[in-house]
Amino acid sequence: GLYASESVIIWNALVVLTWGATFRQRWMRKASELAYIWNVRNVEQWEPPMAEFLKRNIGLEKKPHPITGLSEPYFTPAQRRKRYLLSIVVTTILASGVVVVMIGNVLLRNAYGKDNLMKKTLQGIQNAVSVTALDVIFALVADKLN
Repeated sequence: GLYASESVIIWNALVVLTWGATFRQRWMRKASELAYIWNVRNVEQWEPPMAEFLKRNIGLEKKPHPITGLSEPYFTPAQRRKRYLLSIVVTTILASGVVVVMIGNVLLRNAYGKDNLMKKTLQGIQNAVSVTALDVIFALVADKLN
């Protein structure tokens, strides 16, 4: 049968699902209402490329945009594949790091007896250190890739 915590998780999931669907529907209605009030229903949402993007991609091939006709940076299929592959590798490595931390948490939880003060203290320290370390690693990778 279901444990008490499992039934709470199921009810929580149902509440979050219902709230999310309701909130999204209400937001779409509000956005439509504001677009009507501000008279921007038929306005195209086009923004020029950011200056930072243009600076970082100076060596890229340029092609005319199919809609505006303006020349803008273009990634060749080879460059695009290289970036996709790099993204997959980095994501896999970072996700593996998260899995290792989770396994460490489970092992630490099972290493000491029930409700042991040492166990709770070590778990708290491990969680704090691992969250901080992963946050720093994610930020460094994001800065390096951007």
